[in-house]
Order: sequence, then C-alpha cells, then structure tokens
Amino acid sequence: MKTKQSLYLMGGRLVSLIFGLFTYGYYIDFFGKPRYETILFAFTVMPFVSFVDLNFSIGAQKLMTEALHQGNDGEAYRIQRVQALLCWITSLVGFLVFVFLGCVLKRGASSREEMIFVFTMFGITFVTNVMTQLLTTVAVILNLLQKATIAQTIASVLMNMMLLWLGYTYHNLGVFAIGYAFGALVGFIVFYLAMRQSRRDLTSLRPLVDKSLLRQIMGLGARNVPNSIIGNLANRSDKLIIKQFVPITGVMGDYANSTKGVDMGFDMLKSIQMTITPEITRDLMTGHEQASKSLVKNGLLVWAIGCCLMIAPSGVGDAFIHLYTHGQGIASGGVIMAMIAFYYTAELHHLTLGSLFLGNGTPHKLIGFSVFNAVLTLSLTLPMYHWLGLSGVAYMNAGIMAAQFIPRLWVCKKELTASFPLVNYALRCVGMLGVGIAVCLVLRWLTPMMPKPIIALLLAPIGMVVALAIVFGLKLSPMPNALVNRLRR
Repeated sequence: MKTKQSLYLMGGRLVSLIFGLFTYGYYIDFFGKPRYETILFAFTVMPFVSFVDLNFSIGAQKLMTEALHQGNDGEAYRIQRVQALLCWITSLVGFLVFVFLGCVLKRGASSREEMIFVFTMFGITFVTNVMTQLLTTVAVILNLLQKATIAQTIASVLMNMMLLWLGYTYHNLGVFAIGYAFGALVGFIVFYLAMRQSRRDLTSLRPLVDKSLLRQIMGLGARNVPNSIIGNLANRSDKLIIKQFVPITGVMGDYANSTKGVDMGFDMLKSIQMTITPEITRDLMTGHEQASKSLVKNGLLVWAIGCCLMIAPSGVGDAFIHLYTHGQGIASGGVIMAMIAFYYTAELHHLTLGSLFLGNGTPHKLIGFSVFNAVLTLSLTLPMYHWLGLSGVAYMNAGIMAAQFIPRLWVCKKELTASFPLVNYALRCVGMLGVGIAVCLVLRWLTPMMPKPIIALLLAPIGMVVALAIVFGLKLSPMPNALVNRLRR
C-alpha cells in the first residue's frame, strides 16, 4: 500500500464525508424523509449500474501498469486512449440505464415525472464519475494524486455548500439533482486540469480504436464479466428489494439512514484499494514470493483499518445517527450500523485479496463467491426483514461476509505458488476483529450515559485510537511504512 497516496485519497474523501454528514439531516428537513428517499434510492442505484463497465477498465489498468513498469510510455498512451473509448461507451450505456430505471422503478412519495428527472440527472453524474475514474486510474499508477486530490476536495466542498443552499431555497428534488450533476461536472473539470499540468500525455479523453489492444483488454475483462455483473447485483440488492417489495413507504429510507455513516466511511477507505492493485500487479511480475508478502501485509493492514476505524466506533452509532438525521433515526439504527460496519470491513478485505487475481489476470476464479453472495442476498432479504425487521437484513449481510472469509483465504493460498500463512493470517484477523468488537461494545455501553449525543460522539475517536494502539501494540497487523519511519525518527 502506498501510504502517502492512500492518505491523500482518504483525506480528500474524509472532507467530503464530513460535509456530507453535516448536510444530510438538513436535506431530510427540507424535502421530508419520504421524498428524500428518492435521492437515497438514486445513490443506491449508482454502484449497481456500474455493472455496465464489465471490469474492462481493470484489464486496461493491468496493461498500463505493466507498460509503465517496463518504461514503454507510448504503449501506455495507446492503452489509456483505448480505455477512454471504453469509458465513453460505459458512460452512454449507464446513462440510458439510469433513465430506464427512473421510468420503471417504484416511485414512492415522488411523482413519476420527478423520479425520471432525478434519475436522469444522476445518469449525467454517472457519466462524470466514470470519466473521473479514468483519470484517477492514471493518477494512482503514476503517483500524481496530491495536487489532483486537493483540487477535487475543494470542488467537493463548494458543491456541498451549493447543494445546501439549493435545498434551503427551493425545497425541490429536481433542482437538487441538477446541482448535484453540475457539482460533479465541476469536480471533474478541476481534476482534469490538475492532471493535465502533471502528465499531459496520459490524460487524453479522445477515444482510440486499436483492435489489438481492445482484444487484450476485453480478453482480460471478459474473464471477470460474470463476476462483475453478479457482484454488482448482490452488493446493493438488499436496499433495492426493500424499496420495491416492502409496501411501507420510507422503510428503505430508514435503512439507508442507519447505514449512511458507514456507507460514506467505506467509500473513503475504499480509496486505499486503488493503490494496492497496481502494487500487487508489479510484485507479480517479479515473482509469487514477493506477491505473497505484499498480499499478507496489505490484507492485514486493511483488516486492521476496518476493525479499528469502522467496527470500533460503530458503538456510538445511535448517537451518530441521531445527529446526522436530526433525530429521525430508528431504534435499531445502532445495531444496523455495527453489522454493516463489519460487512464493509470484510468487503474491503475481500477487495484486497481480489487484487491478487486481478493482477494475475484470473478474476474469474472468484465467480463462486459472487454467486454465493447474490443467491443468499436475493433469497433471504425479505424473509429476514419479515422475521427481524431491518436488523435482520443487517445480520444477513454480516453473516454472508463472515461465511466467505476462510474460503477466500484458501483460494488465495491455492493461487500462490509461494507459501501463504493461512492459519497465522486467519488468527491475526480474528484477534483484530475481537479488539474491534470489544471496543464497540464498551462504547455502546457508555453511550447512554452521556448527557448529549454530541458528547457521546466524542467517544468515537478515543475508541479508534485505543483499538489501533492494541492492534499495533500486539503486532496483530504491520504498521504502515510511513508510520514506522516516523516512529524511528
């Protein structure tokens, strides 16, 4: 893991997270919880629509990383332009999917016209996000994130301020959606200009039709097409099912409100994954021994980050939800947040292990896990909701992820010809999970004793620091290289 690059990515997204959570409750006040559910629904659909990418971009990233590692800048330039072609195609298809979904999905408290318009604006935002991802891929490979991330963070802050003003002034979902699409476009333009100053030759948006490169990229991507489609179907289908098949208005909004904090935390922490995949791809070019060491180091560190920065502070989930929803959360919100915090910790870890297969060009070997996830999510969401309510859906998600932990480690061990310390690795992960759960339970016990929710929220950073100190103190996880160097000084 490139610690410095990861910190730039996480820092930029942390600022967006803070502003997003600060404004969240105001949007519920401006639009009303039933109508704002339309916006939450569009956010939920956004990653689901990403299946149209079919992971061809991953094939392009692998080829570009290898070309730059070998010093072949001309080949990297051609690969980047072919990737631009695929991104334009993905953007167009994704936009049409958004418009279609706005026409057919259950509209809830919004009118059909408002639903279509909001989803159309989010389709435009999807186009912008895909092209931003194209530039981010290059920035990660070339270690050019500092300037671009700072510029994009400033644009994100300004966008959130504009959205808050629009919501307060107009109380109209359509105007809000226009502002969101416009803000995403401004962020992309700022990112693009910052990248052009650093590396003009690898920031082209002009598509290139190179049949040879297209065959290579699509060949690598085709191995992961089923995995991509099924994985995206499984990841957010619980919220889609609740929205479409639970007849009570606002239930999906209650679930989304309970998970919003960890949703945004996951989006922030997921950025570190962008630096891990190129690193393991390069290590695989030198041999499986180095790749195995890199996978163990990154996997343990990512698991530690999830346990200490997501599971541990979720103990103050009730107070957190009360604050950012302006008191409109549900009684089981804290339990739901804790379960989804574990879900996202496992998801981060699974993505890290998956880097081995992406770098090796064998992502199709993970298809079984995606099928397992999709089948259980689609078949159990409604029964678990009718049995235990929204908490049952959260328990289901956590259980699905827990069931995949050892099998995923076993598949990694088989993929690597070098030794992979499966038992030692698993025991260290269990130890870190125990630390995270223990801190979470202590915070959950202390939260009702606090006089106000804002005071209870101050326990969260204390819990994070304690959990990190225990994990690193017991050497359950390796420390980031930058932290080791700082301590040595």
